[in-house]
Amino acid sequence: TIEVAGCADNCALTNFSFLGTYASDYGYYTHDGKPVHFVSKQRIAAYERNEIREKEKMRKARAAQRAVEAGKKPPAKSTQDDEKQPTLADELAKVTGEGVDFKAPANLVDERLPDFLVQWLNVNIMSTPLKTLPGDFIASHGKLAFEALESMCGRKVPGRVKKFTKPKAEMWTELVEQYSAMLLFLKERGALLNTVNPHHLLSFEDFVRSQKAIEHEADIRLTPTQAKEQRLKWEESFPLLSTGAWVTVLLQGIKTFVLARITPKSFGALPGVLLPIAKNGKDGKPAADPELVKSNVYTVSEGLLLKWISYHVNATTPASALPKRVADLRESWMDGSLVCHTLHSHAPNLIETELQGYVPITQMSELKDPSNRQKNIAKLIAGMEHLEAGIDVDPDLLLNPDPCILLLLGLHLFQFLPQLIPKTTVDFGATLGTTTEKAIELRNPSAKPVQYRARLEGSTDFSIPETTVTVPGKSNAEFIVALDPRFSKPVEARLTLFAERAGAVSASHMVFGLRSRVDARLPITSTEVATECYQPTEVKFDVKNNFDADTTYQIMLIQETLDTTMPQPKEVARAGKKGKAAQDKRTDEEKDMQRVLDEPFFVAQDQLALDANGTGTVIVQVLPFVPGVFRCQMVIMSEEAGEFMYECIAKVGLPRATEKMSMSVVSLDDGTAVQRLLKMPNKNVAQEGAFNAVLDRVPSASRTKCRLALQALTRPAVPEDGSPWQFGVECDSPYYNVAPDVLMETDGSKAGGGKGG
Repeated sequence: TIEVAGCADNCALTNFSFLGTYASDYGYYTHDGKPVHFVSKQRIAAYERNEIREKEKMRKARAAQRAVEAGKKPPAKSTQDDEKQPTLADELAKVTGEGVDFKAPANLVDERLPDFLVQWLNVNIMSTPLKTLPGDFIASHGKLAFEALESMCGRKVPGRVKKFTKPKAEMWTELVEQYSAMLLFLKERGALLNTVNPHHLLSFEDFVRSQKAIEHEADIRLTPTQAKEQRLKWEESFPLLSTGAWVTVLLQGIKTFVLARITPKSFGALPGVLLPIAKNGKDGKPAADPELVKSNVYTVSEGLLLKWISYHVNATTPASALPKRVADLRESWMDGSLVCHTLHSHAPNLIETELQGYVPITQMSELKDPSNRQKNIAKLIAGMEHLEAGIDVDPDLLLNPDPCILLLLGLHLFQFLPQLIPKTTVDFGATLGTTTEKAIELRNPSAKPVQYRARLEGSTDFSIPETTVTVPGKSNAEFIVALDPRFSKPVEARLTLFAERAGAVSASHMVFGLRSRVDARLPITSTEVATECYQPTEVKFDVKNNFDADTTYQIMLIQETLDTTMPQPKEVARAGKKGKAAQDKRTDEEKDMQRVLDEPFFVAQDQLALDANGTGTVIVQVLPFVPGVFRCQMVIMSEEAGEFMYECIAKVGLPRATEKMSMSVVSLDDGTAVQRLLKMPNKNVAQEGAFNAVLDRVPSASRTKCRLALQALTRPAVPEDGSPWQFGVECDSPYYNVAPDVLMETDGSKAGGGKGG
C-alpha cells in the first residue's frame, strides 16, 4: 500500500498543526514579486545560492557594459567558471527528505491555543463572555457555538435545537443531529471539517452513551473488565479529541466568515493605507497581485494581512532602509518589532510613552540579543494595554510562536488598529485667554443605543467635561470638547471614543485629532497712554504669576501701527533686472535703527522671574518718532506655565512747539493782513534728544554707526537733479494763511520762500 497525505487548503488556520510540527525542517521562502511558499530548508538554501549566482552574473554584465561605454575592452568571459557553476535544477535534484512522517501525530493543538482563542472570541465575536474552551460550549449544549457562528456570518445557522424533547440519557442523539447540521452548514461554505466527528462535540458522558449505542447496534459485547478498560481509554483520549474538534470548528468559522472578508478591495479602502492604483488586466479588472496568489501556505486574505503589517513596518522605518516584507508566522515575530512598528504607525503618540526606545526592525544585530527581544515584547504589551486592545499577550506567545496564534493576533490587530486612525482633525480657532468649546456630532445608524467612553491624550489645554456619552438608536448626540489655550503656537491632542460592547456586535471605536489655532490674544489689562513725538514715556505693568511654582518668563513685544498722520513716502524705483527683487544694501545698524523708528515701544529686560503666585513689575518705554496710534502686545511666556499678554496703546501727537510767535493785529476791515517771517532751525532739537535716548540702549562701540544710521534714515532723500528739499506746510487755524510748501537747500544753509511768494 502507498500512504498519501495531503490537504486541499492553503490556510494557516487549517494547517497550523503541520506548520508547527515541521517548523524545524521547513521554512517560508519568497522572492520579489513572488508568493510565499512553505518548503524544505534544503530547497530554500538551494534557492538562495542560485540568487547569489544570478546577482553575480548581473554584476559582471553591468561591469562589462560600463567598460564598453567608457571605450575600454570588456573583461573576457570565463567559460570554465560557468561550467563549474551548478544550475538550480542540479541543486534541487540533490534535495532529499522532503516527505512527511506518517507516524508523527496529526492535528496537534498547541496547549496555549484554546485560552488565546477564548480571548479572541470574547473581544471580537461573543456577546456572552467565554471562560473555558470547550467547557462552555459543551455546557450550553452548543448554544454558544451557534451564537459565535451566527455573529461571524451574520445569519441564522440551521439545525439548532431550541428545546430538547428526549430524556437526558437520549439527549445526545438530538445533539448529534444539531452538530451534524452545523458542520454541514460550514462545509457548504468552504470549511474543511473532514476530521471533525459530531460525537466529539458532546460531553464525555454523552460521548460514552453514543459509543455504547453504536456498539449495541453493531452487536458488540464486552466483558465488564473490557468495558472498564475501554472507558479508561476514552477518559484519556477524549479531552484531546473534544478540544481539537471544537478548536477546528471555531477556526474554520473564523477562516470562512472573518478572514475571508480581507479582500484586495477592502484592503485598499482601509484607513491609514495609501497604495498605488492597481493596473487593470486584459479583462478590464484589476490585475491580481502576483505576491498573493498561488501560495501553498497562505490564502489571499492571509497574504493581504501580512502585506498590511509590512506596510506599517515600512511606514515607521527610515526611507533609506530597504523595504521589509513580512512572509512568515514564526521567526519575524519573535523579537516583537513587527507589532511595535504596527502600533507605532497607528498611534504615533505611543513613541513618547509606552513604545519609547523600542528596538526597530532595521537593527537586526541588536534584535538578536534576548534582552532586547524581551524589552520589545514588554513595550508592545504595554502599548496594547494602553490602547485597550482587549487581548493579553503573554511573552511566551512570541518567544515560542505558534502560527495559528500569531495569525489570530494579526487578524485582531487588523480589525482593531484601523479604528484608531483619526477620522478627522478638529481645528479650534481661539483667542488666548478665553475658553473655546466645540461640539463633535456622533451618529448612530443602528437601532440600539451605543455608549462611548472618552479618553483625551496630548496637550492639557484641551479638556472634556464628560468621560462618557450615549448615542440613542438611529439618532445623534454631541460631545463637548473645550480648549483653554495657554500658548499661541498650535498644540495638539487626541480624543479616543471607545465603544462599549453591547450584544454580539460592537460599534467601532472613533478617534479625532484636536488642534489649536490661536488667532488673537486677550490682554490681561489694556493701558492707553497719550504722548508727543520725541518725548520718552514709561508705562508700568504689574505682572502676576498664576502658576503654583517659581517661574522665569520670557518677555516679547509685538508692535503694530494702527494709524499714522504722516504721509506715505513715494516709492523710488531701484535699478535691477526685471523680475528680480531689489537687493537690500542697508547695513546692520541701519536695519536695527529702522526698527527703532518704526516701533516706538521698548523694554529693557527680556526675562522676568516670579515666585509662585507672586507679582513683578515690567516697565515699557515709549519713544515715538512719528505721530499716530500704536499698539504693543507684551507677551509673557513660559514653556511650562503658558503665556499671557498685556496691552498698551499709545496715541502720539505732534512734537512740542519749538518757538512761539505773538502777533498784534488791529482789524481795519479793509482786507489788509499782517505778515511775519518764521525762521526754520537747521537742527531738530527734540529729535536729537530722542536720538540720544535711543543710543543709550546701544553698546558704546556701536553708537557712532547707529547715530549716523539714524541721521541717514530721518534725512530726506537728496533729489537727483540737485533741486532744494520741499517741505509741506499745514496750518490748523482759518485765521492764518501760509504757503503750502517750503523749499530748503540741501546743504541746509539757506531757505527759500514758498511758491507764489
